[in-house]
Amino acid sequence: MEMPILRPLIIPTKELGSIARVLKWFASSRKWEVYEDFTFDFEGHELVIPKGFVFDGASVPRLFWSVLAPTGLLLVPGLFHDFAYMYDFLLEKKDGKLVKYNEGGGKRFWDLLFRAVGQQVNGVHFANLLAWVALTCGGGIAWLSHRQCPVGMPPFLDRGDEDISG
Repeated sequence: MEMPILRPLIIPTKELGSIARVLKWFASSRKWEVYEDFTFDFEGHELVIPKGFVFDGASVPRLFWSVLAPTGLLLVPGLFHDFAYMYDFLLEKKDGKLVKYNEGGGKRFWDLLFRAVGQQVNGVHFANLLAWVALTCGGGIAWLSHRQCPVGMPPFLDRGDEDISG
């Protein structure tokens, strides 16, 4: 399996005071930009995360990073999960075009997909189960924040190869 090509984004701490800098460092996780379209075959679906999408890996509290690093085993499942939480659909390549995959799938569906992608990518059942339980219990705030402040249509639509009309 190929991994996504990612570009780390700067954690903005330089212009902050000493205490704010430490708090920012402790409370933030690095964000990553997908540098090239990432295609992943999942159960017969050719899922695509477009170039330019920014995410933070799995949202694991810093206290638990030694057990479940946000950019370790959970990187690829976290990438698809973050996109799905933001837009409530994924992109699938069909007949050379990008179409919406499972639009309106909802939190429960995307949490289960996170676990299934993790199983396919890393096969570490306990880590995937633990992350899924954490999402089920604690992912509601992130899910609701995207529903209250929808980000609209992803900006990559003007590339011309998408057909997401329906």
